[in-house]
Amino acid sequence: MLGGVGDAATAAALAGLRPDRGHAVVAAAVTGDDHARVRLALSAEFPHQRQVTTGGLLLAVLPVDPDGTDPDSAGADDDDRSVTVRLRARLGAALDTSPTAAVGVGPVVADLARLPESGRAARDVLRALRLPLGKPPSVTGLRIAEPQDVEDALQVVRASMLLRPHGGELSARLRLLADHDRAHRTELLPTVLTVATTASNVAEAARRLGVHPNSLRARLARIETVAGIDLGEPVSALRTVLGLLADPDLHRPARRD
Repeated sequence: MLGGVGDAATAAALAGLRPDRGHAVVAAAVTGDDHARVRLALSAEFPHQRQVTTGGLLLAVLPVDPDGTDPDSAGADDDDRSVTVRLRARLGAALDTSPTAAVGVGPVVADLARLPESGRAARDVLRALRLPLGKPPSVTGLRIAEPQDVEDALQVVRASMLLRPHGGELSARLRLLADHDRAHRTELLPTVLTVATTASNVAEAARRLGVHPNSLRARLARIETVAGIDLGEPVSALRTVLGLLADPDLHRPARRD
């Protein structure tokens, strides 16, 4: 139904989704107790939603009107909030202590045959949130966003799909760091991601990593020795970011998941 293979409209109808309603797809990166909390929260906010867990992601199809309201939910007559706003309120309460959970929200589509489009957008937004790329959404608390919240990062994520055939070459130096981290229990790869996503701001990167700025400078020198990556040099830094984008296998160790 969401994979874009076969007749999405027929599959959606078999799942009990109504063709006269709009729908939006949500993709959530949650594990353990958070997974159960999100499932319960989605069921409470959107009683007629459908869920599936695949590839480590919780995907949900939410039946809504084009304005984002759900006539089947309690108090919906005076609730004109968007899907994302409603999810922030409901999931924010359920996951207020989770530092790793992230949720991507796809656009509302009127035609069940277009559910794969909403699903792809939700997953792309989730990728942008999890790396993380660019300026974070202008909200506090749970990382939940729709396409317009992460527009720049979303375009970079989508462009990176074209780089996948060159992922091995672009990420070769990063893989040296990943191998070093496994062998020596260091955190050089997460350091690269943090520095790259803070525009090489040593003070901010050190704060996020929980180390002294001088310790971070020592790590950066070690990174250059081990892998030849100089994040202070624009071309080297650009190749590093492209390598991270083009090689999804590096995302988990880079995020320290």
